[in-house]
Amino acid sequence: MEVAASVVSAFSPRVTWAHNKAKALQYAQGITPKGLRSHVAAADRCTVDGFKGLRGPKTNAFARAIAGDSGAVVVDVWMCRAAGLGKDAPNATEYRAIADAIRSIARTPTVCMAPATLQALLWIIVRGKAE
Repeated sequence: MEVAASVVSAFSPRVTWAHNKAKALQYAQGITPKGLRSHVAAADRCTVDGFKGLRGPKTNAFARAIAGDSGAVVVDVWMCRAAGLGKDAPNATEYRAIADAIRSIARTPTVCMAPATLQALLWIIVRGKAE
């Protein structure tokens, strides 16, 4: 599960979920997907190292969320917008602050849901659709 989720995540930056799945499927079939070589290199690392093959916090958290980690919080462009960050990519400190805020809100008695679920819900609300 870790390797599969990590490979899927390696192809995730700035593509739709449909394209993400298609690229991961091509890769699994031994076809090198079109796109950035860095994504293929990350997928190659993931086949050996699983989650550790992903070097960025966003792709690592996404892989963990796909694999079922309910505490994983993915901070991408949509979460930056939800947080009112004013830019599409957080630095490391901003990433941690946004992820920690989502984890904190998720634990409140009025919300009471897994952080990954709250993040996904916020993502859909801000983006305006699930795909």
